Amino acid sequence: MSIFQDTQESGRIIPGAREKFRNIKIAPLSNLSSMMPVFEKIRGFLFDPSQSFRKVRDEGAAECVWHLLALAVFYGVMSTIMDIIGVFSHPVRIIVPLGSGLVVVPILVVVLLITIVVVALLAAVGGGLWLHAWAYLFGARKGVWQTEKVLFYGLTPFFLIGWVHAIGFVIGMVWAAIVAIMGLKELQNLTESKAALAVVLSIVIAGALLYLFAGPLVVDTLSAVTSQIS
Repeated sequence: MSIFQDTQESGRIIPGAREKFRNIKIAPLSNLSSMMPVFEKIRGFLFDPSQSFRKVRDEGAAECVWHLLALAVFYGVMSTIMDIIGVFSHPVRIIVPLGSGLVVVPILVVVLLITIVVVALLAAVGGGLWLHAWAYLFGARKGVWQTEKVLFYGLTPFFLIGWVHAIGFVIGMVWAAIVAIMGLKELQNLTESKAALAVVLSIVIAGALLYLFAGPLVVDTLSAVTSQIS
């Protein structure tokens, strides 16, 4: 009898438990349909930036910053690997020497990686502010965050291939500039010509100022980095 009663008790418990399991909702899965996967975003900003910027127009800061951080880490890892094997030397190498010859200090490799990522993130934030100043002159009135978003997503091509020696940097910069033009057009409601002028002027003037005030320093840095590798 006790076994039969236990079976009956179990029978009365199980249906209630099943109802409880049916009512359980897994929040992350229910939200996946409303969030663009990372790889889908990357592909979109590479090959269909206009449509991609429309999708993120009202997006919060967290998703945008996460996208930037993920790509900056990827760029940092690949740049560090290229530096270690002697294919490419990142400019920050001058402040983070890895050692001489074949002797590489492991902790300094980690420091180099972190430094590259931090510098990339700071450059993205500062570059967004600089770009907004020029976009504002041409009528951008949707706020500085929209311009920051333009550059954060616009840097996608550069972070993906900018670590490739010589050609990757050039192609990545040009590709990123084109994406940024599309971004200003969509998020700041600028005409394509005004968006192009804002992006081109921001790059040209920044390059000119860098050469004017830090030209010798840049040359010395590149020379020092080259000598460290050899």
